[in-house]
Amino acid sequence: MICPHCQQDFIKTHFNQKYCKKCRVILKKNPKHNLTSDQIKQFNKYLGKFKAREIADKIKASITSVKRYAITKRISLRKPRYTQHEINEVIEYYIKHGLTKTKIKFPKISPRSIIERNYHIPRQIRWTNNQMIELAKMAGIISREAQARYFNRPNARSGSIKSVWLKKLVCRQANINGLNHNIAKYFVKKNEAYISVKFGCNNKNNRKLLLWVDIIKYLKPDTPTYLKDAFYVMAKFQKWLHGRHVRHNIKHMIKEREYD
Repeated sequence: MICPHCQQDFIKTHFNQKYCKKCRVILKKNPKHNLTSDQIKQFNKYLGKFKAREIADKIKASITSVKRYAITKRISLRKPRYTQHEINEVIEYYIKHGLTKTKIKFPKISPRSIIERNYHIPRQIRWTNNQMIELAKMAGIISREAQARYFNRPNARSGSIKSVWLKKLVCRQANINGLNHNIAKYFVKKNEAYISVKFGCNNKNNRKLLLWVDIIKYLKPDTPTYLKDAFYVMAKFQKWLHGRHVRHNIKHMIKEREYD
């Protein structure tokens, strides 16, 4: 059988098959239409102003031909709900006043659909290696709000601190610099050596934290060996983070970053 599209001979695999396999793939992406040049000019004139069926009626063509031509030219037949002037006006007002006031200002328009389709907030900047180290220094000590204020990243608040620990560092920050007083008291002889921190307290009551360097200093003799090894590793890491005078440097950091 001869393919009417490429004029090549092919073997039918179905009784209703008209085109060869290669041409079927081509015609699926670029279907044939029977619009004349005048109809195409009218189509371009009405595009974006009327729906597909209304365009077909106006240019006196079938809806199938109109859709096929649109597929061939990769044109969307969806009629826009709002003009470009309305879109620009809504976006400009939204940037200055926010979504709530924009809804009040434009009651007959859906600002959210315009903003989500047309206005894109710039992608958040990546965390640097030095910022990651600072995150570890403040982990479990400085409140998320104060950490966000310290980094001052664009379009980011305390949620960005929680997000980086979940997505990048993949661990909890509460015990990076020590143990809670109510847990550490079972492993140390002197449990008064804690420092008072605001992390995880909703600024109501301060959390009592025993630093790793203080835990190994006052460790009980009967502590299991595997726990001792873990405490010493964490204390070594804490010294690398904060320097030689860990306790002094942490207190200075709290005073500087939490209470500024």
